[in-house]
Amino acid sequence: MSIAAYPRIAELLAASKMTGAELERHISDRFGLAVDAETLYRLTQAGPIQRADLEIAAAVAAVLGVGLDDLFRVGAA
Repeated sequence: MSIAAYPRIAELLAASKMTGAELERHISDRFGLAVDAETLYRLTQAGPIQRADLEIAAAVAAVLGVGLDDLFRVGAA
């Protein structure tokens, strides 16, 4: 059995009524980070991920007003 991290960012964006493009713009405006659209796209998919850029994840969490632990669900793969 292996363990995997599943992003919850799509759920959080829907709850906040924000699009990925708006999230990208907020991160850029607030933190001056250039976020690759493909990176955010991958983080909004339901499948497990192996790596996440913690700087981007922290910026996403700050913009959405949640903790890092809210961005991912950890479970058996």
